[in-house]
Parts: sequence; C-alpha cells; structure tokens
Amino acid sequence: MALSFINVPVDTQIEWPRKEAVITFGRWEIIACPPAQNHDASLHLDLSRARLSSSEAISVLNQLLSIASWLDDTFAVLLPGWSGNPVPVRPPRQTQRWPSSILDTWCNNWHPLEDERARRALAVYREAVNMEQFHSVPYPVLGFYKILESAYPKGAERAQNLEREVAQILAHENIDERQLREIGFPSKGSPKQISNFLKQAGRDAVAHANKDPAVNPDDATQQRRMSVVALILRAAARSCIKSRFQVETNRWKQT
Repeated sequence: MALSFINVPVDTQIEWPRKEAVITFGRWEIIACPPAQNHDASLHLDLSRARLSSSEAISVLNQLLSIASWLDDTFAVLLPGWSGNPVPVRPPRQTQRWPSSILDTWCNNWHPLEDERARRALAVYREAVNMEQFHSVPYPVLGFYKILESAYPKGAERAQNLEREVAQILAHENIDERQLREIGFPSKGSPKQISNFLKQAGRDAVAHANKDPAVNPDDATQQRRMSVVALILRAAARSCIKSRFQVETNRWKQT
C-alpha cells in the first residue's frame, strides 16, 4: 500500500514532545514533530494506512488537539496543511511559538472520547479558548455558554446549574471585587443576580444584534465587561464539562 501522509502545522502552547513521537490515538497512529528554527510543531498521519480522507484525518487531529487543549487549558490551532507525501514532511515556520515539554514522548495517553456530546463540548471549549487567546473578547462568551446549553438543554435547569457554578466561584474567591464592579455589582451580589447577568448581558448580548443590551466590540468599557463575563463563564464551562460529561483533567489518565 502506497503511503500518503497529511502534514499539518500547529499553533499552540500545549505540552509538546521535544523529539519526534508516535501517538496512538484510538485506532490511529499520529506522528508529532517538535518545533525547530525553520519549522512549526506539526502533526502527521498516513491517510492510506488509516484509510481516511484528508477531511476525516483533520477531524481526528482536531479531536486530539481538543483533548490536549482541555488538559493544559490553553489554545491549540490546527493550521492549513497538505497531503500526498510518501513520508512526513515538516511544514515551514509560520508562527513565533515554540511549544515544548521536559518529556521526550507525547505525555497524553488518551484516546477519543466515546460520548459524542463530550467530544463536542471539548471542541467548543477549545474554539472558545482559541478565540480568547487571539483577542476576541465577546465571542468566547458565547462559546463557553454553548457548553452549558449542550449540557442542560432545558432553560430552567441550565439557569439553576449556572447559579450553582457562580456560587462556587464566589465561595472560592475566584473573582475579586474589582472584577465584580466591572460588571455592575459594587457589592458581591447574589449568585442568581450574577448568573442572570451572564445570560442577559453576556450570552444574549453577543448572540443578538437587535436587542438591548447589544455589544459593540470597539467600546473599551464593554470589552472590559465582557472579559469578566468570559472569565466566569470559562470557569463555569470547565466545571460543567468535568461534572456533566465526566471528562477528567488528569493528563496521564487513559480514557
């Protein structure tokens, strides 16, 4: 069988092997190459051996990155690549990043998640984190909230669970008084008040252009407000994924 590799650069700061490593991910073997002076970090997959199309292979690589992004809680972007080479070919450098690890091998011994909703939740989480990393403030708000919508389709149940998550965030003092003042709560505010604000002035404001309050991304005051909303919803979404979809955060655990 003729080999045909897909070669895809990655823009990320997740833990990355410091030498070429073979990752067993489900039924696929993925080669991870470290960054070098003239090459970005990259992932490679033999399409012929895996019996995958290029689009299917990209989906597999995205799943791998979503798990890695979840475990390290940072961004991971699959950049445009190409396919057709008989051996893996390192992509020329496009980014300034240099992901690395103290390990010589890939440190995530995970396999694809079986639960489709859990897979989608991690994909949406990575997308929201990616957008936040690249300086979009309002749209991560929508992404993090979509995870709650997926976990709790019924509005009343969703509101109760968001209120519970906010209460935990306040109890653990993971948000300070200055940040609460940014979103209009000079005193601490109740979890119900804050969770209602996150829905109405966060999620709804981003999702709709013809309803008040609407978001103008050029308004610095609104940007600051949305950054606090994103901070709270990111913590709530992460807690939701762990509790509702039973996704662990132990990078060494095999799922």
